[in-house]
Amino acid sequence: MYVRNEPPWFAFLIHPRDLDDLRRWKGSRLLRQYSDSDEEFVAKATTMEANVSGEVLFGFGSARGELIGVMRMPHQVMGPGGRSAVAEAVAFAVDRGAKVIGLGALTAPATAAGKGVVRHIPSGVALTTGNGYTAAVSRHNVVTAVDSLGLNRPAHVAVLGATGSVGVPASHLLVREGFDVTVIGRNLGRVRATLGDLDGEAAFADSLDPLQKADVVLVLTSETAALLRPPDVRPGTIIVDVTQPQNISAATEAEFAEHGVRVLPGGLVHIDRYRSTYDFALPIPGAAFACLAETYLRAREGLREHSVGAPRPEVALHMEQIAGRHGVRPAPLDVTSPLKGGRR
Repeated sequence: MYVRNEPPWFAFLIHPRDLDDLRRWKGSRLLRQYSDSDEEFVAKATTMEANVSGEVLFGFGSARGELIGVMRMPHQVMGPGGRSAVAEAVAFAVDRGAKVIGLGALTAPATAAGKGVVRHIPSGVALTTGNGYTAAVSRHNVVTAVDSLGLNRPAHVAVLGATGSVGVPASHLLVREGFDVTVIGRNLGRVRATLGDLDGEAAFADSLDPLQKADVVLVLTSETAALLRPPDVRPGTIIVDVTQPQNISAATEAEFAEHGVRVLPGGLVHIDRYRSTYDFALPIPGAAFACLAETYLRAREGLREHSVGAPRPEVALHMEQIAGRHGVRPAPLDVTSPLKGGRR
């Protein structure tokens, strides 16, 4: 793609989520032509340095963001060398002149929600995970799902991945909504240490067992041990999957539909006049990630403080207010179509 000389308002880090994603990458066609197999293609592509992989535009105004590609597959982002690859991409974004840098997909957990790379950020440049606004949008998604069920009692909401940087503020916001909340993490001790202020207001768990009682499951982790299967939830449950890469892939979603479980894509928003030159292949046409939207909003508002680690619930609510001022809103969820398989 043509790379502009003028600095962007912001930069947003992305990485290929799967092989199809990598095939959509700018310049991948030539690599595929000179590769004898998918394995060779991936091996070549993942030796590339950070690059400008696309841009996001907002009408005909000057607001512009660059998508900085971290050329690593998910297991590489989360494995040895992943943090350094993200740090190199952050440095590249700084060199490009971005004043706000957002961490997309697994670049946030790979860097301890940004805390592992923030010390390398020069003065005047802000780093954000975008997880404050993502938590607010996730809360909105859950409320929409609960309302569609028409329950005559408080809904039981399970948060899977509750100790993460989206899970902590989202769990607090859902408790404030009055739901019967169960927060789930890998280790019960860590759940209590991270969310101890919810003791007495939410149930704590370190297994998938509570999902059998949940009306709505908010999924915030795609770790291997937390990948869901249809038997993990009861028929009639609604799953809101916010993860990237997705916990529940489009290929397995039909199995959930056959089990009577609706899977909804969470954490997505509409931004007025938004256009991306990179195809994220999102299930909702014209949608964007909430974490990308927060990066844009911080640039538009001129916010220059870092937002790393788990944001406080008040930060999530503040970002929600800012979003309302700038034409950013949660993408509507289809909670009424018959279950046919395939992401709705």
